[in-house]
Amino acid sequence: MDAENRIPYNYCSAATAASGCRLSPADSAAGTIYSVNVVKTESQRGTPLFRDGGVHNYAANVSGGTGLFRFFAAGEFNASSGIDYANERVQQNARSNLSVTPNDKFDLQASVGYIKSHTSTSCEGTCGGQSLGFRIL
Repeated sequence: MDAENRIPYNYCSAATAASGCRLSPADSAAGTIYSVNVVKTESQRGTPLFRDGGVHNYAANVSGGTGLFRFFAAGEFNASSGIDYANERVQQNARSNLSVTPNDKFDLQASVGYIKSHTSTSCEGTCGGQSLGFRIL
């Protein structure tokens, strides 16, 4: 993605220099109009406004047992980042199921789940937040 050529240029002159556009005294006297590409300026300074976004997902599960005892356990990790440095999400999940069947008339099952999530967005998009969930069935 070529953000430098997609973001419009800003312009300023001596008349607008008071609003934050920095001009040298020679430029101010000559009435020079300056064009500023914020994305390019920040990239050259070593503090780019944008990055390549990414998505990483990892998951694993295991199950087994016998006729009397059965189990299942699973875990998952998700991490995604947007092109804006303030846009990312990390989530961790875990789940476990246990089943015991001592005879045909009795069956005992238990499930546990856990979720931890952190979302970061720009403050125009609610600034993100954290959530934590735990469930036992």
